[in-house]
Amino acid sequence: MLYWRWKSFGILDIPAMEYFFEKMAARGWMLRDARGSFWGFERQTPKDVKFSVAILKDVSMWEGSENEESRNFQFYCESAGWHFVCAEKCRQILWSDDRDIVPIETDEEMKMEAVKTQYRKQAAFTMFVGVLWTLIYFWPVLAGGAELGGYLMKSLLESNAGILVLFCILYLLLGGLAGIVSYLVWCQMAKRNLSRKMPVLYRPYSVFMVKDIAEKVFCLLLVVLFYITVVRVTVQERDWRTLTNLLVFLLSFGV
Repeated sequence: MLYWRWKSFGILDIPAMEYFFEKMAARGWMLRDARGSFWGFERQTPKDVKFSVAILKDVSMWEGSENEESRNFQFYCESAGWHFVCAEKCRQILWSDDRDIVPIETDEEMKMEAVKTQYRKQAAFTMFVGVLWTLIYFWPVLAGGAELGGYLMKSLLESNAGILVLFCILYLLLGGLAGIVSYLVWCQMAKRNLSRKMPVLYRPYSVFMVKDIAEKVFCLLLVVLFYITVVRVTVQERDWRTLTNLLVFLLSFGV
C-alpha cells in the first residue's frame, strides 16, 4: 500500500522535486507513482539516491509515459544507468544509486526550451479555463446588455453561493495572469543567464515550500468558506438544486 503526499509541483519546481524525492528516499520512502499533485511512496530501506526530473518538450502535458517518445527516452536513460519511476504529464522521473552518474540533461539551452514550452502551455491553459468559466457564467450579461448585467451582479453579491463562485472565477483569472507574468519574467532571466554562460535558475525547495503552504491554506479556507456560507445554508433550506450545481462547479474547478 502506497503512502500518498500532496505536493503541487509546477514546471519550474524541478530542483524542489528532486530534493523532495531524495529526502523521502533517505527516510525510507521510495517514490512509486504519481497522480496529478499526489505522489505515492512505498516503504523501503533508507537509500542515498539521486533523482532526476526531465521535461520532454514535444510530449503533451497530459500524456505522461503513454507515448512512443517517452518510452524511447526511458529506454536510453535506463541504458545509461538511470531507473525510470513514473511520469507525471510531461515530466519523467528517474533515479540512480550512483550520485556521481552523468546527468540526464547536460545542455542548459535544450532544457530551458523544454521547460519554456511546457510552462507556456500550462499558463495559457489556466488562463483559458478562467476566461471560459467567466464567459459561461456571465453569458446572460453579454447577451442581455448592461441592465441585465447590473441585475446579475447585484443578485450574485447578495448570495453567499454567488460570492463564492465569483471568488473562484477571480482566482482562476488571477492565477492564469500570474502564471503568464511569471513565465515572461523567468524567460528573460533564463535568456540573460544563458548569454552570460551561467546556469538557468529554477525554483528552489525553500521557495516552493512557501508556495505549497500558501496553496494548502487557500484550499482549506475555501473548503471552510464553502461549508459555512453555502452547504449549511442550503441544507437548512433544503435547496438541493443549488447545492448540486455548486458541487459540480467546485469539482470542475478543482480538476
